[in-house]
Order: sequence, then C-alpha cells, then structure tokens
Amino acid sequence: MQTASEPIDELIYLATSSRTRNQFRSAAVRWLDATVGFDFGYFGKVPDPAADPAPMLHNCSSRQVQQYRAESARYLPDTLDLIHRAHQRGGVGRDEELLAGREGHCVLNEEILRPQGVHEMVTACGTVAGRPTSYFHIARGSRGARFGARELAIIGRAAPVFALGDALTRDDERQSIAPDIKLTARERQVIEYLVAGLTNREIAALLGTSHHTVRNQLAAVFAKLGASTRAELVGLVIREHLVDA
Repeated sequence: MQTASEPIDELIYLATSSRTRNQFRSAAVRWLDATVGFDFGYFGKVPDPAADPAPMLHNCSSRQVQQYRAESARYLPDTLDLIHRAHQRGGVGRDEELLAGREGHCVLNEEILRPQGVHEMVTACGTVAGRPTSYFHIARGSRGARFGARELAIIGRAAPVFALGDALTRDDERQSIAPDIKLTARERQVIEYLVAGLTNREIAALLGTSHHTVRNQLAAVFAKLGASTRAELVGLVIREHLVDA
C-alpha cells in the first residue's frame, strides 16, 4: 500500500490527461481504492451535489443508488454540512469527528451507509481558487479496519487532485468551446487573475477599476465560454490554453 510520503503522480496524470469527468472519476476511484481501500464511495461536485451531471456511487447496491438519486434533495443538507466541516478541518475528516456536536441525525448515514454495514466514513473535499469544488465520501464496512492516520494523509493529498481533475475535465455531453470565440485583451487579463485565485475586488484593485466592472467582464466571459461556475471557467481556461496559467 502506498504511503503518504510517496508521490501521487499517477492520480495527477489522470487529472491532467482525462477528457471527460466520468473518465477521470472512474480511473481516479480505482486509483483511490487500490491505494487506500474502501467498500463504498460517493464522488460529486460542489456547490450543488444534487445537480451534478456525473455523480459516481462506487460499490453501492442498485437499490441504494436509486434511493440516493431519487431523494438526493433530502440528503443535500447533510452532504453540504459534512463538506463544510471537512473544509474547516483542512479538507478531510472522519464522520465521528465531523459530526461531533452536530444537532440531529445524519440521514445520509442512517439511510444509505449504515444499512450496508458501514461503520466508518471519511469525507474529503478539494478546492479551486480557495473554494470547495469537489468532494467524496468513502466508507468501510466488511474490511473491518478503520482508516489509519497514514491513509487519511493520502486521502487529504488526493482530494485537491480530484478537484483539479473535475475542473480540467468536461461533462460528457459538453463539447470543447468553439474555435471562433474571441476574448478581448482585458477579458484575458481578468481571467488570468481569476485562475490565480483572486476575488473580483482584488482583480479590480490591480486593474484600477471597480469590482462591478470586473463582474460584468466576467459575465461576458461566462457567456462566451458557456461556463456556469468559477471552477468550471478555470477548468475551461486551463484545458483550452486560453491564458498562460
């Protein structure tokens, strides 16, 4: 089994070479299972896991998959809470740690994971430009052993690579941007700063303009490139080599 100090070059290669999100997630899940080992897993994106066009449930029964997808809105508060708590703890945490002090039951655990014999779940999230953009829950049941500190370290290092892969790859049904799309010099300048992780106000300060102007310029870029979130825009810009990122 790989140790936390060993490189994760294979996962990084998958993130930078895969073309579609399903292709990347399928390969990345196999890598994580071979490296860490888990019985069940769910992989999705933030901020709206329920609207993820390519969610992946690994080793879950067909009944549980159907139940999750049919009632994902009911599980959304639990999912977002776990992601938020994992982000606050540096990107990864065990369910017992993340749920400590939380009022009420975790429906996700009680209706999806516990019925399948899961006794421990880990939630991890990766960020792009400082914001959580992808996450995964992985759980153990029949394997018995809890996730150890070394395995948690590997999971913590893998989470941002999962976010990178999600940002760089496209939805299966989405095509590359049209070759005749043109960005102005100022639009390219704005998205260079966006890729670097700056906020609208920080970009405005550097360009000597208002954050309202930056917001309008980014709206034009979103419309031109067909992106709906900042993370998706960053992925498009890097994948299509629109700026020197």
